[in-house]
Amino acid sequence: MASNNKNVIIIVLPSIVAILLYYTIRIHQLQYEQQTSIKMIIDSLDRRPNVDDNVDQTHRPLAWIYGENMQVGYLHHVIDLFQKVGFRVWTRREPPPIDRYGDWHVLWAHEYPFTASYNLPELKPFQKVNHFPGSGFITNKVNLATSDLKHIPKAFTLPREKDVFVNYTRENPDKLWVQKDNSHRGIRVLSIDKLDLDKKGTFVQEFIQNPLLIDGKKFDIGLYVTITSLNPLRVYIYDNEALLRFCARPYTSSAGSFNASDIDSYVVGDQYTPIWQIPSLASYYTDLNMNMKASLNAYIRLELDRDPQPIWTAIEESIKTIFYVKEEEMLRLANVYQNMRNFFELVRFDFTIDNDLNVYLMEANMSPNLASAKYPPNRFIYEQVIYSCMSLVGITRIPATYGTWSNKPAQLWNMYVHDKDLAILPDICSDNQCDPQNSTSCHHEHCDVCYHCLSDDIRIILKDAYMEQMSRYHNRRLIPSTSKESPIAMLGPNTYIQDKWFIGLLYLCRRHERCQKKVNFKHEKNNSHDSIVQKSDLLVTFIILYCYQQTVLAAFRTSSARSSSGGPRARSRSNQRHRDSQTCHLKEVDSCLDKIQTLTKGPNPSSIITTSDGLDKLCGTVDDILKCVKGYFKKCGTPLQREIYDLTIEHFTRTLKKFCNESPEREIFLQSSPCIHGKVLSTSKFKSTCNSYYIAALDFAANRTTVDERIDSVCCAHNTWEDCTQAMIIEKCGKESTDRFRSFMDKTFGGIGSIMCPRGIFPATGKVCKQALPPNGTRPKGKISENFLGKYLNSYLINVMIQNNNNNLFDV
Repeated sequence: MASNNKNVIIIVLPSIVAILLYYTIRIHQLQYEQQTSIKMIIDSLDRRPNVDDNVDQTHRPLAWIYGENMQVGYLHHVIDLFQKVGFRVWTRREPPPIDRYGDWHVLWAHEYPFTASYNLPELKPFQKVNHFPGSGFITNKVNLATSDLKHIPKAFTLPREKDVFVNYTRENPDKLWVQKDNSHRGIRVLSIDKLDLDKKGTFVQEFIQNPLLIDGKKFDIGLYVTITSLNPLRVYIYDNEALLRFCARPYTSSAGSFNASDIDSYVVGDQYTPIWQIPSLASYYTDLNMNMKASLNAYIRLELDRDPQPIWTAIEESIKTIFYVKEEEMLRLANVYQNMRNFFELVRFDFTIDNDLNVYLMEANMSPNLASAKYPPNRFIYEQVIYSCMSLVGITRIPATYGTWSNKPAQLWNMYVHDKDLAILPDICSDNQCDPQNSTSCHHEHCDVCYHCLSDDIRIILKDAYMEQMSRYHNRRLIPSTSKESPIAMLGPNTYIQDKWFIGLLYLCRRHERCQKKVNFKHEKNNSHDSIVQKSDLLVTFIILYCYQQTVLAAFRTSSARSSSGGPRARSRSNQRHRDSQTCHLKEVDSCLDKIQTLTKGPNPSSIITTSDGLDKLCGTVDDILKCVKGYFKKCGTPLQREIYDLTIEHFTRTLKKFCNESPEREIFLQSSPCIHGKVLSTSKFKSTCNSYYIAALDFAANRTTVDERIDSVCCAHNTWEDCTQAMIIEKCGKESTDRFRSFMDKTFGGIGSIMCPRGIFPATGKVCKQALPPNGTRPKGKISENFLGKYLNSYLINVMIQNNNNNLFDV
């Protein structure tokens, strides 16, 4: 009987194998039009709102832009861009008189505005301020340096940690140190005996002695980050460019001859060397017209023969960690304001890297420099950073919706975001347990993101998040993180709902016309279909589905099954001939999936889902596999593949842990699982009905022409198989067992199958599925079809769910 179980695992695993193909290529289609001359920008400072102008000023929103000594021009680009998108501009310290100019709409303050001297009045719902209360917990030099976090050089606060520091230097005598204050002035490397350890308001920080040098010069990397919300937390990074600044003088570091007195050789000062004066980078930046980030990537890849991606990955992880750690402190200060939706903040994080490409966060700059007077070519990055920030937080929309906000009539906002845009997960939300007529439905954990369960406050939060996603321009969302591993208990209610909603939106997006515009998927019509893009995205989906189906494993193949089939490693080696990458191989995933072999030991592997010990072992193994594959995608995946995998698996891992910790649902399922396994999943009838037609449908799907057609077929096949399986469970084990089986799958794995193939789109008996499936009674071909889908699935599914030692997965 056990031999009949060989195909159970592939019944759902391939079901959604093409769902995520549309998300394979992220492109930046929008290009910001270059601005006019520097003279026009400088002249913009002299413009002032004038109620006597012929133009009706009352129909133009007002921006209050101010900083000390503005006459030097460091806010010229900010002023100019506000005027270009339709604002009047007020540039004095005192707020504009309401009786003459009306309410201001945006305050862009260079200094921290939450002080008595600013006398910031009570904010109205439509007003925006470019700082968050409490942002100093991130931008204060001392607070940041002494956070004791990864990627931040070791630091000690003086004089409070004087004794600890002295003891540390005794244990690490070869380290060099820099003494700083919060103004970041007077930086200099000093020996321990020359440091003033009693000076208040200062700190000492380890000096990185082996910096990466380009043409002999040390440099730093500036990344622009925008915080749009604190509760829940939303953070974006300007992903299109980075600011590179080089020291004015070559780094003097031969063996034992570091010259600490030559400060300009190791500190990036105001008179730094720009990228276009660095010969090794000028060939890319000037000759090839690449931007700074692309030029650095090209240099590292082509000149150093190294991969630059780990640098950016480490930078992003560092930034996210800072916000997670400081979020609570920032919230404590920000909560004094009734509406935190008034605030946003643009921050620049400065990093340096060493010769091993390790990343070090040096500081976070509130109100970063956005003036290009000294370095005119920087104008292009500054203007795009400013405009991207303005677009992200909705400032560019204010002139078109002057005087309106979320408390105004819906007709004024429907053209941007409608309540219907918030509705997700039709399959889950249409289920009886989520019925809007049921007064207790919203208490169910799966229904809390259904539209009728969203509170008014949450709906406003999600509308903000939706509009940010549609208006982010060159920004990419860092938080809600697509890779954080914090347990669900650590998330506040707003953050939990927001994160869960993003997951649902991601999968609903595939059928949404707006989402398709952001995707540039090109189906490659070749005989082998072995393109890296296709194989990588199949791998993304396979891993999701592989883990999703672990609960219905009836048996696992023995060691001899691998030898009879040639094994996935042999197939992977064959497939590698078509891959361009010399450093990333699918065989690395084989080694991850090989962990499943730990479950094959023992006389009766099929007991894995029928006993508590078996489920414990299964939980641990699946968790190990997820972590292993995550490591592969971190190294080898495209940014969007990592985003899809991490976002899905994050939700997956949370629900897996909830089930594995001796939950009531687990005990209830164990009452029915022996019958489900023994009387359904392991029977020849199940194999010849549910399994046989599914495999035929999979073969049919793999040979369809377009990606959309394949998605239709595999989703319809998945839902048809589920209907067939549930009907047999009802017949053999009763309706209660069917409900337990469905609840078990949903509670354990977050309803991933339903999210990816919602029945509202793919009803098994609907018109779509009638066209997407082969005729009833179609038999599988009995061997792997000559197409990439069949080859790929067989290569990775051969190592699970097989006790028969001779047959191919597709033999029935």
